Amino acid sequence: MKKLWFQRSRRGQTMVFLVMVVVILAFIALWNFDLHKVIYVKTLTRNAGDGAALAAARWQGITLNLLGELNAAQAVAINDALLRGDTNFAEARAIAELQARVCFAGPMVGFAAAQQAGKNNGVHVNRDYTSEILQHAAAIRAFAAAVRAQNLAQPPYVNADGSNAWDDYADMLTVVGGDGVVAMPGRQSPYAGYHILLDQGFYQAIATMNWCWFYNHARNLLQTYAGWQSWPPLPPLFTRDFNASEYFPINVNTVPYLDSLAGYMGDQNMPTRALQQLSQIAGQSLVSGVTQVPAAWYCYDRSHWIPWTQWISTNQNASGSGAFPWISSVRPQYDYAGCDAGLAVVADSSATLFSKKRYGITWVAAAKPFGTLDGDVPPHTYGIVLPAFTDVRLIPYDSKISPDGSTPDDLGWIEHITAHLPIYMKYGPDGIRDLAAGCSYCRNLITWEDPAFRQTGVAWLQTYWTNCIQRGGGGGGGGGGGGTSHGH
Repeated sequence: MKKLWFQRSRRGQTMVFLVMVVVILAFIALWNFDLHKVIYVKTLTRNAGDGAALAAARWQGITLNLLGELNAAQAVAINDALLRGDTNFAEARAIAELQARVCFAGPMVGFAAAQQAGKNNGVHVNRDYTSEILQHAAAIRAFAAAVRAQNLAQPPYVNADGSNAWDDYADMLTVVGGDGVVAMPGRQSPYAGYHILLDQGFYQAIATMNWCWFYNHARNLLQTYAGWQSWPPLPPLFTRDFNASEYFPINVNTVPYLDSLAGYMGDQNMPTRALQQLSQIAGQSLVSGVTQVPAAWYCYDRSHWIPWTQWISTNQNASGSGAFPWISSVRPQYDYAGCDAGLAVVADSSATLFSKKRYGITWVAAAKPFGTLDGDVPPHTYGIVLPAFTDVRLIPYDSKISPDGSTPDDLGWIEHITAHLPIYMKYGPDGIRDLAAGCSYCRNLITWEDPAFRQTGVAWLQTYWTNCIQRGGGGGGGGGGGGTSHGH
């Protein structure tokens, strides 16, 4: 009897153990299922961001190629007019107007293509992004109306019905916003100059109590700050006279004569060399007089079309983030900054079996158009835009030249620096307290005004300042065509 009871007891213990194992395995299976759901959404977000960046960058290359082909067409039109003794050059002016339209339409088609690439990869429309674009379209439309009424600026072109380039730009933004936005590029600051209150790093340092940021960027500010009235004035706002899309800009401008390339490029032989390139593209010999005819010749903006390695090095030093982790040298034919497409994509994680809370998954990515002229010559060598771009590649996000892609937290940045900062500069922290509930930057400024907060930083640096000393890293470089994007 005792033996039978013992055997039954062992069977019972075995059953309990087996049930526990089954329950544990079930929880592991369910947890694994939830994990795969999160990984799946992150993969979709990454693919959407990378695909959107590649689509936008491809259209940047297409736009530059179109401008280059039209430069050649303009040279032929001027050449033919000179040969027949026509000094009107109407065809050249028509081509220049078409180029002005391309500077808006090309990047905006890239903007639309980026949205479609994101949607094709399963990311849903972001309401914050969409609202931002539609609001900006309304602001551009209001500016276009003011230009017509008050002659505030000279638009790049005017349509037959009296509307201008900025009306068309607003229409294009409205179309993109109307279809829904999933991938958001950044925009340049509207201020013409630097101010610490226009530096997002300042606000991030306050939010995270990153005292090393102050040590490396504003060494004595914590100790010497005397209150909001001691700030220097904000720099002036840019006059809204932009001649191309703000989103995915290609960074070009114009010179009035081909002969102007001599001073523009610092090379007296450059007009002749540029004319030779245009002749080669046109497939005919062009007379030298073409270089002396006034026209709108689209050229690469020399403040952006600089060596890529130079721009990265300068940018990294300015941001205090240390040396860029090169792994090999950049090929000379690809060593140019110029233009690229940086953007952000945000998706909500799926509700899981163990948690109904949804977390935002953000992916930032950057891509760049690449190409060379005959002989592996970089495309900007002759100053003038020529058709040269044949490929597009993802690049490291920290190596891009374009503004940061806007994440949901950053959508209020432009509003803060244009609408909230002037109030703060006039009335101090009391003026922005009512705005602080919806503006993290305003909250950071209010925190900054607390003397106890600043004293905490001073005390920390007195003890740990050696932790903030930056040391250089190794050399090397990434290949001109490759790279990866970063996920946050």
